[in-house]
Amino acid sequence: MDVRMFKKVRLIGILVVSSFFFVSFASMGKNHGDLVIVDKQPGDFPAISNAVLAHKGAMGVVKLRMNIMKVYAKNMKSIFSITRQWGADSADKIDAVIKSFYSQETDFSILFPVGSHGGVSEASLKIWEKPGEFKSASDEFWQAIKVLDEARVKNNKAAVVDGFRKLGSSCKNCHKNFREKIN
Repeated sequence: MDVRMFKKVRLIGILVVSSFFFVSFASMGKNHGDLVIVDKQPGDFPAISNAVLAHKGAMGVVKLRMNIMKVYAKNMKSIFSITRQWGADSADKIDAVIKSFYSQETDFSILFPVGSHGGVSEASLKIWEKPGEFKSASDEFWQAIKVLDEARVKNNKAAVVDGFRKLGSSCKNCHKNFREKIN
């Protein structure tokens, strides 16, 4: 790839990520307990939960993806809690969590433009060395969300728990293959 083409691709990536940042955070709503869900009231400026505050020193796209992953982690804890205390309104509670996931929906590769590793980022170079595998991990995550949502619609606790396990497994596999913990 020549230098001009690389610069164009890089600029397009920056524009896509910037657009995603403004659309995603503009669509986020008030903090509702453990969840950050979409608030559709016009003119309401989003209040970002403390759970969404990024790691110290993170900036730009690295901060954005860390914020999104914090929301996902909090959502996972909420689903775990809901399944442990299953009741008549559990499907509705899980629906709110799933909406929170979908409010941040993206192909993860967009959040990992070339050169966004190192520093406070825990992104492994494997993300860029094996982009097809990383895309597959992203697709697996979103497919697991869909499976969980289908189980929720049926209000079937066993299926919800199974869907939740598959979702957790997709997170674990991606972290195992594409994250390098730093201290």
